[in-house]
Amino acid sequence: QINAFGVDFHNTNNKSLKKNNINVINIDIEKQRLPIKSNTIDIIIANQVLEHVKELFWINHELFRVLKKDGHLFIGVPNGLSLHNRILGIFGFHPRSSKIISAHVRIFSKRDTILFYKSILGKKVEVIKFYGSQFYPFNKFFSRILSYLVPSLSTSIFFVLKKRDSYNDEFLKWLEKAALETNFYKGK
Repeated sequence: QINAFGVDFHNTNNKSLKKNNINVINIDIEKQRLPIKSNTIDIIIANQVLEHVKELFWINHELFRVLKKDGHLFIGVPNGLSLHNRILGIFGFHPRSSKIISAHVRIFSKRDTILFYKSILGKKVEVIKFYGSQFYPFNKFFSRILSYLVPSLSTSIFFVLKKRDSYNDEFLKWLEKAALETNFYKGK
């Protein structure tokens, strides 16, 4: 039996989710705990989510708390270092994936994203796969070829992470050790 959960702050998709046998969880993922038991989820998909949030440590704490050992986390994010963003920067233009006047509050790249997870979780996480998709401004045919050849220059980047060992609040503990000047949410 498969139990699927759809987590969203807004309830605009509730009807469609329920119609497709997806259990709806309406919470603010930046401030609330996922109402799911620890170590119970096999696969988590966070596609086009993490670039919209400030509380990256809390959200990852919750994701790794509920993810089973040997479970997978699939992440899809816009690539701040895509080829077209790099070219825009040369001419003094801000990356399209992180305009100040947009819903995106974070920028991602291959190296920095892997460093984030490895620095905090160490051997408890393994990057199973990394790939890219879309290669602005090229058409679908050339975009697929270029994304395959140089995924770190693609418009969107994707990671498949595997939880290798039990999670012990590493994301929250890391915040206690780090000398960050930003006030991050650490739960209640």
